[in-house]
Amino acid sequence: MAKKVLLTCLVCFAAAILPLHAVDFGIRGGLNFSSVPSSDEFTLFSNGWTDHMLEVPQSSHTGFHFGVFANFSYASLFVQPEFLFEETGQKLVLISQNNAAGNPEISSFTPKFSNIKIPITAGIEFGFLRIGAGPYYAYMLDNTRGFFDSISLDDGISFNYKDSRMGYQAMAGIRIGNISLDYRLEGSISRLGDGIDIGGAYADFNIRQRQHIISLGIVIF
Repeated sequence: MAKKVLLTCLVCFAAAILPLHAVDFGIRGGLNFSSVPSSDEFTLFSNGWTDHMLEVPQSSHTGFHFGVFANFSYASLFVQPEFLFEETGQKLVLISQNNAAGNPEISSFTPKFSNIKIPITAGIEFGFLRIGAGPYYAYMLDNTRGFFDSISLDDGISFNYKDSRMGYQAMAGIRIGNISLDYRLEGSISRLGDGIDIGGAYADFNIRQRQHIISLGIVIF
């Protein structure tokens, strides 16, 4: 249902662009700080023993994005579609009891994701101030699992990621001449994946990333 609503919003935004005047095109890039809304913990069962715990901390991961945008405006209203490449990630912590001494071993790793993202923002301008909101669509191009700090598992690790995700952004920023600076708060409607397999133990998880995004835009023409 949520995806149908977002697709409807995308169609409405596209229709809204038609009567507007294309005023400029440009490039955009910046940093994104990703995290999860709350910490979580999963018990992983392997060979009948509870020997692994997976923690998803709230700590932030710093990534980046860059791409192009078009800005359509009429009076004080604007619609801004964008086409971006994005790299983001999420820190995970593995606690293992599977050792001869019986003491827990702690290892952290940071899976990273490369996405193509298409946000569409509609809003209003007050002089040099701009506020807006809208949906986005993200397609995962590639992912890496990261690496363990101190231990390894013979059976390895694998994630069941979702290739396509949808979400929303709220934006506030300024524009002076051909330069704009934006802050965006991003939430995800789609979860990051269906599950994770560590050492032959499978766990379902419901991670929905959020991001704080800072972008610099430059109008080219």
